[in-house]
Amino acid sequence: MNKFGLNKENFATKKEYLMEYNRLQQAEYRNTDHAKNYNREYQKKWREENKEYRKEYARMYSKTDKFKAAKSIYAKTDKSKEAQRKYQQTDAVKERKRKWAQSEYGRKIRNASHAKRRAAKLQRTPSWSETDVIKQFYLNCPKGMHVDHIIPLQGKNVSGLHVVENLRYLTPEENRRKYNKYETT
Repeated sequence: MNKFGLNKENFATKKEYLMEYNRLQQAEYRNTDHAKNYNREYQKKWREENKEYRKEYARMYSKTDKFKAAKSIYAKTDKSKEAQRKYQQTDAVKERKRKWAQSEYGRKIRNASHAKRRAAKLQRTPSWSETDVIKQFYLNCPKGMHVDHIIPLQGKNVSGLHVVENLRYLTPEENRRKYNKYETT
């Protein structure tokens, strides 16, 4: 009997006995701190030496149908959405967005977006609308609330008018969740 409790008589051949003994010996070694540290250091060194190979491999793998299918499935999960939301709230992302918004290109994009919104609002404001009542509706908006168009001005399937009957107050969270969708209730 040896240190692993193996008995040669329990095996049909000496080869089977040695294979099992070696397997147990390797498993025992893998669990030692020395082996774990060596493996960690080896992997770190290999990653450093093969940066270009790893980049190329990742680039090629990202083009495979298998990767695209897995990515598509993951993107639809709640775990993915939660991870994306947490990532967007990190200080690094907020700082990068702030810098981009202050850059010349960012200002141009923002100005173009605002101009598009103003034009859409003007196009969807009929001549018979009561602009004074609309202004008063905006001025009477409770603190911490947003003015929302029930039927969005730039919806995908339907577009509403900029009239008082199409306005309501929503919390910021509800308004961001609704975005430019028309929700029937």
